[in-house]
Amino acid sequence: MVAPHSRVSITLDRLLQGLNVNTKLPTMDISGVSTNSQQVGNNFLFMAHAGVSRHGIDFVGQAYSAGASVIAYDPLDSYVANRIPMLRKQVDVAWIGVERLQQM
Repeated sequence: MVAPHSRVSITLDRLLQGLNVNTKLPTMDISGVSTNSQQVGNNFLFMAHAGVSRHGIDFVGQAYSAGASVIAYDPLDSYVANRIPMLRKQVDVAWIGVERLQQM
């Protein structure tokens, strides 16, 4: 499990190595990882998964405004699947589907 907010300096492919990713990963450096849109910084990976009372996918806009360059989501999550097409048009980041994201 990843902490709600972690600062790192790593390539995206190395960070997600060994996970069931559904897309080709862009070549880029990641400076941090967060599940909280209020703690996102420049070049962060925002992990948009279900929380206790809300879903992270509902905070993608805030994460993007704060500097997220990658959004990780679970393509098997039906709540997310219904929102991804619209969000992809509104938020210009790398979208990475990671099966069972919440279990990381």
